Amino acid sequence: MKTKIIILFVSITIYSIFCLSAVQAKTRVLRVGTSADYPPFSFQDKGKLKGFEIDLAQAIGKRLSRQVEIHNIPFASLIPALKTNRIDIIISALSSTEERKKSIDFSDTYHTPTLSFLYLKKKPINKVSQLKNLRVGAETGSVMFNVGKYFQKANKFELVAIDSVPELFKELETNHFQVVIIETVQGKSFLERNKTVEYTPIPLKAYPSNMQAGYAIGLRKKSPLLTSINNTIRYLKNKGVIAKLRTKWIGK
Repeated sequence: MKTKIIILFVSITIYSIFCLSAVQAKTRVLRVGTSADYPPFSFQDKGKLKGFEIDLAQAIGKRLSRQVEIHNIPFASLIPALKTNRIDIIISALSSTEERKKSIDFSDTYHTPTLSFLYLKKKPINKVSQLKNLRVGAETGSVMFNVGKYFQKANKFELVAIDSVPELFKELETNHFQVVIIETVQGKSFLERNKTVEYTPIPLKAYPSNMQAGYAIGLRKKSPLLTSINNTIRYLKNKGVIAKLRTKWIGK
């Protein structure tokens, strides 16, 4: 009888250790959501994910001793994916706006963007008033789209939301859009591949300060990861890691 009890006890112990190991293995995976259509931050090159934010995700995972699992998700679907537990965090040029803070939490910022008008060189746009009667494109759910809506208050033009940034560029190249509102760094990246376009930075005074939020990591409300993510961002900044990634992907 004692032998049977010992065998049963040992079996239960082994099973418990196995289950605990499985749970720990699962928790060591950090599921990162990104929209890989936004060079130089996150994009695909010959089927491989690359960019500033891809490297940043890996650096965060290394610091936290977590295996990074990157999920490529359309930008407009990232927050729903986070809230339904498909991913643990978002690293995807996500501005920490007051509106978004109502539904998710944000880390400290890791990049502060500026915006620009992107247009064909033969049809330059240098100021907001020139948008009148034009067809303007911006990414669905982005700050750029919200800035476009703000500009519509004083200027009559058509504003069209497109889910994919590469599609925005195609619409511009084929003259279906006369202007695209874009993050300046991304505009510079596109210029390297297409010499028929140009960009003009949009002055910060042209749109409200609440639309000038920096890029930060998105997390579920009350996520236990928030403190460790913030500590890691501060560590990576202090060690110059983020600065090196910025130089590598964005330039000085």
